Amino acid sequence: MERVGDPPSVARVLNPIHLLTALLAVTPLIVLLHIAFFPGVLTPDSVDQLYQATVNSYDDPHPPLLAFIWRMLNHRVHFKVPDSLTNS
Repeated sequence: MERVGDPPSVARVLNPIHLLTALLAVTPLIVLLHIAFFPGVLTPDSVDQLYQATVNSYDDPHPPLLAFIWRMLNHRVHFKVPDSLTNS
């Protein structure tokens, strides 16, 4: 028997019915976000960073660490930036 002031028991906090209800409530949102943003969002700023990393020319104040990481990954993955994304 729990007394007043005792922390709730683990069995009461992790009630399987509540966990299942929460999972069923969140699942449609996760599926919707997955459909809406699959495989991801590539903003114009990201395209510019990727372009700079592929040509190894850094001409504006983008985060140099990310461009460097992309440059190093390019040795393994060989990113190809479509011309339609780099023509301004």
